[in-house]
Parts: sequence; C-alpha cells; structure tokens
Amino acid sequence: MTEQTTLQDLTRRRIALIAAYAVTVAAYAAAILLILVDLRYAVAVVNVATLFYLLVVRRMDKRYELAFANASMRYGCGHCLQDVAVKTKARDALSHAQAEQMSLLPTREAGGVATSMEMTGRLDGRSVKVCEAAFCYDLPAGSRQKIGLKNGVWMELELPGTAAHTVLVPETALDEAVCAGYYEGKGLHSFAKAPRGWAVFTENDLDAARLLCKSESLRQKLETSQSSMILAVKGSRLAAYSFPRSLSFTTPLLGQLTQEILEWDRLPELGWLAELSAMLGCHTAKNGQTVTLNASPSVTPSKKRTNNR
Repeated sequence: MTEQTTLQDLTRRRIALIAAYAVTVAAYAAAILLILVDLRYAVAVVNVATLFYLLVVRRMDKRYELAFANASMRYGCGHCLQDVAVKTKARDALSHAQAEQMSLLPTREAGGVATSMEMTGRLDGRSVKVCEAAFCYDLPAGSRQKIGLKNGVWMELELPGTAAHTVLVPETALDEAVCAGYYEGKGLHSFAKAPRGWAVFTENDLDAARLLCKSESLRQKLETSQSSMILAVKGSRLAAYSFPRSLSFTTPLLGQLTQEILEWDRLPELGWLAELSAMLGCHTAKNGQTVTLNASPSVTPSKKRTNNR
C-alpha cells in the first residue's frame, strides 16, 4: 500500500468514525427530548445508543487509532529505513535474554520485560528494530522501594563492524540497581575520562573513547530532549533505550488529515542513532570488507620485511 493510498484509507476511516460519533450524540439528544414524551422510549433509546457506542463506535475508534499508529510509524518514524514492518501488538518483541545481552539496565528474569508496538526494517541492508518496552528490576533490600520500573522505547541497529562492549549511562538514570556494580558484574570497568553528566563502562578504553567522540553530536541533542537515553555498543550491535518515552500516538480526529501529519517524525532519536551508526561505520574498509571497529591499523607483510631490514 502506497503512502497516498494509506492516507485515503485513513481519511475514509476518520469520516466513518466521525459519523458514528455523530449518530451516538444524536441518539442521546433524542433520548433527552423523549423524556418529555414517554420515559420508556427514552430509556430504550439510551440503551440502544449505549450498545451502539460500546459494540461499534469503540471498535471503530480503536481500529482507526491502530491504523494511524501503523502508518505514522511506517512513514514518519521509519522514514530512514527500508522494508519497514509494523506490529501494533508485539508481546514478544524483546526477551529478557536479548535485553541482558546488551546490558543496558538490569531486568527481572521472570516478567522483567514487557513490550507492545514494534517496528522492524533495514538501514543500508542492516537490520533495525524499535519497540515500546517496559523494564522491571529489583532494588536492593535497603531501598525504600522494592522494584524499579522504566517505560521507554528500545532501539537496536546492526553495525557494519564490531566493537568492544561499551555502555553510556546518563547520571540521571543511575539508582541503587542501575549502578557501577551492575555493569562491573557484566565484565565492564568504569572509564575514567567520562564526559560530564555521563557514566561510561567498557571492556576497552580505546573503543570507549572512539564511541564518545562519535556520539558527541547525539549527546548534545539529548541535552535538549525531554527523555534520557542509555546507549550501548557490543559486537556488531548498537542498542539504545530512551525513557520516559512512548510510541503511543495522539490520533487526529477533527481537522484535515494531511500528508505532513502522517510523515511527522515522532521518534527523532532513531534518526540520531542512524547517524551514529553511519559514523561508526567509517571504520569499514574502503573495499567493502568489514573490519573490527577496535582494530589497530595492520602492517602489511612488505612493510614488515622492510622494517626487518
């Protein structure tokens, strides 16, 4: 379905929904007038109008909301992707094991991750996944609260190369569980030259320095954002969790539904990560072969023989 066809379909759904709401309101207004004539007729009209609203109008409203969210994700948030697919109900978009692999933040093994909407696609041939996710984790026994809860959007991109495991955590996200002890338990150590307002944990200081250099523009944009972001690179994956954040959309009902509304980017963080992915990809060899991002320049055999001489 093309963007223009999608817009026409949404417009038809919107007009039908407005008409259904108008019929419901008219029925309730008629019931008020019927009170003066016969109370029994008024009660019957109210019952019919209520059933019509519950069984028809609410379903139409929900379907229109999901259709608009699907289209907005596809043409707005996914504008930088190819082969975009959207699931409005994705309960298994992210597992506990997948979340723990990137070590962005701790999660309970049972019931620690809950997901809803999901979008997948490809960026220059590499896989991309975005989903709405809530994380639940245990806090230490001495804490006033027993559990920690974060609601946000998980974004994961495939990189053209590989790098050592590094996690960037804003200091505002740290608490009794999201702390140095958790990341050290994942085999990471604290990076001494972390920028102001951030904590950095890594396997390799050189890779951490490179990631900080490449992500400077992203971190500057986050300073003006209303949400925080935990960022991690591990192997050939770049993952980020933006919170508090949601993929829920305010669905326009009144007014004209335009192409600009449909293409409005409600998740600019994905574009920021795509830019970072491209910058990290600069470590890919010019001949198209992928090299490790933390690899030092290799010495050719001819140069070695020259040096030996």
